[in-house]
Amino acid sequence: MADENDNQAPRAYEFGDYQLIPGQRRLLGPDGEPVTLRGKVCDLLLYLVEHRGQLIEKSTLMEALWPDVVVDENNLNQAMTALRQALGDQAKGPRFIATVTGRGYQFIGDVRVVEETAAPVAAGKASNRPLVLGSIALIAVLAVTFWLGRNEPAPAVSNAALDRFQQISPRLVTDFHGSHSEPTLSPDGSMMAWVSDIDGLPQLWVGNLQVGDPIQITHDEQAASSPSWSPDNSQIIYERTGPGRSSIFSVDTLGTSQPRMLIEVGATPSFSRQTNQFVFTRGRQVWMASGDGSDERRIENLPVEQGFAKRMPALSPDGSLIAFVHAAAGPIGNLWVIGTEEGAEPRQLTFYDLEEFDHVLSPTFSADGKEIIFSVNENNGTAALWRVSVDGGEPQMLTAGSGTFNSPDVSATGNRVAYTDRRLTSRLVVIDPESGERKTIYESRHAVVLPMGSPNGSQIVFFSPLPNGMQILTIDSDGRSLQQRTFNDDGANTLPIFGWEENSIFYYEGHSLVRQYLDEGRTETVLDDFHWSTKNWPAVYEERIVYQQLDRTVPSQKTVLESLRDGTTRDLPVKLEGMTWSRDGNELLGFVRRGYVITTCEAQTLRCEPVTHAGEPVNGYLARWSNDETRIFFLRLTDSGDCCDLWVMNRDGSEQRRITHLNDFEMDRNFIGVTDRDEVFYNYTDSSSDEIWLIAAE
Repeated sequence: MADENDNQAPRAYEFGDYQLIPGQRRLLGPDGEPVTLRGKVCDLLLYLVEHRGQLIEKSTLMEALWPDVVVDENNLNQAMTALRQALGDQAKGPRFIATVTGRGYQFIGDVRVVEETAAPVAAGKASNRPLVLGSIALIAVLAVTFWLGRNEPAPAVSNAALDRFQQISPRLVTDFHGSHSEPTLSPDGSMMAWVSDIDGLPQLWVGNLQVGDPIQITHDEQAASSPSWSPDNSQIIYERTGPGRSSIFSVDTLGTSQPRMLIEVGATPSFSRQTNQFVFTRGRQVWMASGDGSDERRIENLPVEQGFAKRMPALSPDGSLIAFVHAAAGPIGNLWVIGTEEGAEPRQLTFYDLEEFDHVLSPTFSADGKEIIFSVNENNGTAALWRVSVDGGEPQMLTAGSGTFNSPDVSATGNRVAYTDRRLTSRLVVIDPESGERKTIYESRHAVVLPMGSPNGSQIVFFSPLPNGMQILTIDSDGRSLQQRTFNDDGANTLPIFGWEENSIFYYEGHSLVRQYLDEGRTETVLDDFHWSTKNWPAVYEERIVYQQLDRTVPSQKTVLESLRDGTTRDLPVKLEGMTWSRDGNELLGFVRRGYVITTCEAQTLRCEPVTHAGEPVNGYLARWSNDETRIFFLRLTDSGDCCDLWVMNRDGSEQRRITHLNDFEMDRNFIGVTDRDEVFYNYTDSSSDEIWLIAAE
């Protein structure tokens, strides 16, 4: 009998030789090792086990696994096949899952429920009541914690939480509405600050990990991110994102005073746990400063190559070493370290290959400074936490399973580790330009990356991290006829675009630009030396291709128009980005990043002019023609720094109208396009289920 009415979820379900841990979304096999369950497969197993013994109709399962989205029954069939393979089960003679022909499925295995020995206490648990912004009692609790933390001698440092990471059941800290990420622990690990978007705009919250509701400590008009707790327990520094610029601010740990600016131009700050110093980025550079923002010093000798991954620097507890991310090409980064003394040379610690598409994020140091904990985004769309010695060697995995583990932070004592886990759901969404109403036309647990429309808007092409690597897929703009177009085992297929005649696509395969004829499935190499780290934002019209040529080692950037027939090139007079061709091939539409100005260029004369209104250039980016090319859809940055608004105007810049707002979580590194119905489409990774978890070695 299923325990739908239990007051709390069990710690685990055991059936056969398997153990299913709902809180971790983890399945352990007969040998105690994690069994990989990708996509909706884990959701399917959880649902069947929780409703064991019951016949579950296929329609019920599809509604439970894909709420509010119309999907083909084949999606359920594929998930069921993958689940049976993972369990070693058979449709004929099943041990666990029986098929009731024409109806659905039934979990028939014997299930033993393993209960928690004690109910966990989650910080900020609100029992379905609104979150409290602050109360005298709560402020008193936090204040006592704050003052005791400042005056007690520094506790002993250990690696207890890391060494016992896989033996300790994680505790959900943020079990209330909203998306919660980027945790930072107080020096003694008793309190935690994080970023929440509860009211729409990401702001900082802080809470005691044992008692009370959390409180919001920033109420900025711009988005807040990258919080870091000071070693003396007196302040939290963070990034505040405004239009076109980020600054670093400081707020006291109770939020009782107004935030103050420390660094006018800077991002991703990170405090040392023992010294009054922090590191931050300014463009591609890494800097250090004292806790009050003074004594700024640039870190020299960082590697400079074509890559553009975020540096994400972290400072060791004693302030002697900086961990950072560096990419040799494109956004695929590895973990590096460099000393903070003058003349120090960088060292590479991880060696993920560019074509594997695994890349490092969010490094942080262990409490003793001897190891670095970091996240690795894997090419199957999941992410895991790893640890590696600062001296190098083989990294060790901390987490396993189908989660997306990120943003680790270790308390100064080493007895607590906080991190974010996200249940990824990637969506293709269309927006009605008249009402602003959104509709999901496709969703997957595999990321939908950089979708681009066909010239008439009837199809959309994108790439996705599938189990055998990055592959190209197409889908009709109404969400039907999903087709995988590439199947090569090395899976290095990215950044697809349509050719102008609708029946072919161009995409990057390794270091080449390849063309595939959709009706035939035939492919041909168009350009051999064409990699997205140096030649990007391509758009093709007949035998002409326009793209950005990048050299990040200098750095330099220009926009090039090249003939695919004879290889001749011409440089545009402006650095046009996000280009798209007009229907007749006579005009290019894009934007110039300096000032974010929407611009058009004549293809023959290469004369470029900004789109103007009342004599002033129109500000915006990612501009796209409507189907009849009488209007232009575009994005415009907001003053809050929370991404952008979607606008539409006539092609002469008149009659500008705001359609809707798109926040950071919706538009992080994403594109827009226009369907044949003049709906605007974009890809969206749903992060509303970002949660913060805690490993505590008490």
